[in-house]
Amino acid sequence: MGVDRALLLIEQRGSALAKAVLKRELIPFNFDSLLGVKAAVTRTSTLKGLLLLPLPVKLRQEHSLYRAFSRGDVLVIHQLGCIAVVVEQQPLGAVEAYKAGEVLEGLDNLSKLPSGAAVTLRVTPAERSI
Repeated sequence: MGVDRALLLIEQRGSALAKAVLKRELIPFNFDSLLGVKAAVTRTSTLKGLLLLPLPVKLRQEHSLYRAFSRGDVLVIHQLGCIAVVVEQQPLGAVEAYKAGEVLEGLDNLSKLPSGAAVTLRVTPAERSI
């Protein structure tokens, strides 16, 4: 049986900022691509209450029942080639986003990150209990 959960660790200068869980059942088309990232250095940007984290992978369109997102949700935005964290709840407008999981700890740290901050993203398989 394959992995159905992954941990996304967001670090800055060697220190952990936040930890999130990604769930295969929410993003079946992109889960394995994200799992293949292992580690990537990226620069943050912000858009309508979202912290955008560009990734060096090609992301695909998903199908999701979620239309509204809450603070702390982790999203896949395939048009922008990134994952995003909802740091401030507000309408996304024309951005097509799919819920991928949620932040487990460190959401306040992510809320304080400025645009252009360099962060390291690490994706690792998670235990089933998460």
